[in-house]
Amino acid sequence: MGTLVAGAVALVGIVFFEFGMEPLVRRIAESQLAEAATRVKADLDGVFQPTEHALRMGRQWIHGAPPSPGAIEAFNIVFMPVLEALPEASSINVGASTGEGWMLMQHADGGWRNCITDLNRWGRRHVFIDREPNGSVRRHRENVDYDPRLRAWYTSAMALPGKVQWTPPYAFFITGDPGITASI
Repeated sequence: MGTLVAGAVALVGIVFFEFGMEPLVRRIAESQLAEAATRVKADLDGVFQPTEHALRMGRQWIHGAPPSPGAIEAFNIVFMPVLEALPEASSINVGASTGEGWMLMQHADGGWRNCITDLNRWGRRHVFIDREPNGSVRRHRENVDYDPRLRAWYTSAMALPGKVQWTPPYAFFITGDPGITASI
């Protein structure tokens, strides 16, 4: 008799769990997963959306009139504040279909680096300008096999003109660091 009662109680418990508790537990788990996904999306939007807005604004700032390779200060005046406002971003690159390129990179120590490319006039000789946190400036030329038109940020921007594109992870040319690039 005791075995029969114990079996009946166990059966009622299993049925109760299967039809009562399991759906409740599943709904709670789905709700918590949806809430976590919403938080993750909001966190990622907080990182990626400012970058996309800055890219769209930057495109409007230089639209049709990129700086001349000899006037990098105009480029820096526009884009240094952008990098300072976006701690996730390490550099800004602009390229032209004519083989010209401008790069501004912010170093962790507060220094800055420009790389200026003009393939038609200088070929593989690129101008590098390093600004140290103490204010000293060093300008030099290096032979580098670099064409901005062949970089992932340029090709992805050209794939869908006017729309912000994100690249898959890759190694950055100048630093070799892994990262992703947003471009327009």
